[in-house]
This record gives sequence, C-alpha cells and structure tokens, in this order.
Amino acid sequence: MKSSTIGQEFIAHAVARLLDRVQATYRIVSDLDACMTTTGVGEGFEAQRTRDLSLSLEVLGRQLPVLLDLIGMNDTRQSFLSSWEVFAGDLSATEGTDDGINQYLVSQPLELIDDILQVLGAGSKGVLGGDPAGIQILEHVLRSTPRILRARNVVPEKESHVKQVLHEHMESTFSDYSSKVSLPKGLKSFVPDGAIPSLEVLIEIKFVDSRRKVGPIFSGIMEDLSGYGGSRDWTRFYSVVYQTEEFINEGRFDRSLRLSGNAGRWRPIVVSGPGGRSPAPRQGKLQNGTSRQRAKPL
Repeated sequence: MKSSTIGQEFIAHAVARLLDRVQATYRIVSDLDACMTTTGVGEGFEAQRTRDLSLSLEVLGRQLPVLLDLIGMNDTRQSFLSSWEVFAGDLSATEGTDDGINQYLVSQPLELIDDILQVLGAGSKGVLGGDPAGIQILEHVLRSTPRILRARNVVPEKESHVKQVLHEHMESTFSDYSSKVSLPKGLKSFVPDGAIPSLEVLIEIKFVDSRRKVGPIFSGIMEDLSGYGGSRDWTRFYSVVYQTEEFINEGRFDRSLRLSGNAGRWRPIVVSGPGGRSPAPRQGKLQNGTSRQRAKPL
C-alpha cells in the first residue's frame, strides 16, 4: 500500500475519532440542558457534567490543531487557535439558543470545533469506504419521494397517502422490505412504518402541511431517539419528512439533532412537494342568510 494511501486512511480515522468525541460532548451539553429543565436533578450531577464538558473540550482543543498541522491546513490552524483563545478562560460556558423548533444550550467552543470537523469529515468520505450500495439506493429512493408520488399521479392530502406509495415502491426495490415490523419488547414506544432487515434499517414517514406541525413532529422524533437508539438489531434510522411547503430544511433539522446530542445513526430526510388537505366545500347561502345543507342520502 502506498504511503499516501496510508496517510489518507490515518487522517480519515483521526477525523472519525474526533467526530465521535464531538458527539459525546454534545451529549454532555444535552445533559446540562436537562439539568435546567428537569426537576429533581442533583447539583452534584450538574457540577460533574460541567467538569466533563470542560475536560472534553480541552482534549479537542489540543488534538484538532495537531490534525490540522498534519493535513497542512496551517491557515485554518492559526485561525482556530486565535478563536480558541477567546474561550480558553472558561470552556464550560454555555448559552441558550432557539433554532425555530426548540430551545437548547449551546457551547460556542464546541460549535467552532464541530464546524471545522464537519468540513474535514466531508472531505474524508470514501477513504474508509462509503455507505453500502443498499444504503445508497435506499437514500436515493427516499429523497425521490416527491418524484415517485408525481409519477403515480398522487398529490398527498395526508400521511397515509405518502406511506402507501412508498410501501409499494420499497417492496419492489428491496426483497426483504416490510411495513409490518416486530420490535423487541421492553423498549420505549416506537412504531416504525417500514424496515429492511438486511440493511438493519428502520424507517418512519411524516407528513407536514403546516408550520405548527414541525415542533410536535421533531419532539416525537426526539422521543423515538431516546427510546430506541441502543438497539442491536437495527443500526440505521430514517425519518422521512414530506412537507407541502418549505417549513424547515434538512440541514436545520440535522443541526437540531446534533445540538441536542442525539444525532448518531438517525438521519432526517426532508423533501418537499405538492399536497395538503383539500378545502371543505363551501355551503351555499339562502336569501335569508341561512346555510343550505346538502341533503344526506336516506
């Protein structure tokens, strides 16, 4: 194996390790957020997680410049070190943010590190091998939901319309796809809409035709994450959100998951297309102003 290839693999592994630590640090921030919103959490726990946050960021703050130096990104390294000096006095500091869906605590130094690593991670894709072919096909199908509906002349008015079309399409694409999933007992309530056992994939489908539905759907996904994230039988989870207008974009959705410390292998796929509930038929008016009701069949 060529030394250049070895170098690429080393860098890809290093980026992956740092991204894992970043995800773990997000979970610490999420714990601190829970301390502020949940009653009965001891001060000792909050103090410990505050120390954990500071220690984890100290490690990241030491390791990232080394990685940037190995890659030869000296300008980025100097820019990072300059920005890092602002946070060095108190790495455990957090502040509140509102992303339009929910409110969370945010660690600015963690955000700085994550922004750089997300770029490095995108550049490292393919070095260690990308997603399996089946996963790539699956994601292509899920992202093609509006086109699949359009090809079948379906303008969805509710969630079941999207589910029916996707079920039929997935059954013809994946031989082991099933819309009837048997889940292990003892887990928090989570009812997926479909599953592909060979890919260890579970899929749920959401339909959004108004902005007020975004918050409840996101909260529901968060509950599913906490109740089903540790399954050994299923390792990949997809939430397909079909929206009839641009209520929220996928990047913002994914960002919210990472801010809450619950990204992991749960991937949101947000698509947009025509649809929405048909307006109720208008009632005619008589001359005296009363409504004319349609006669009901006997």
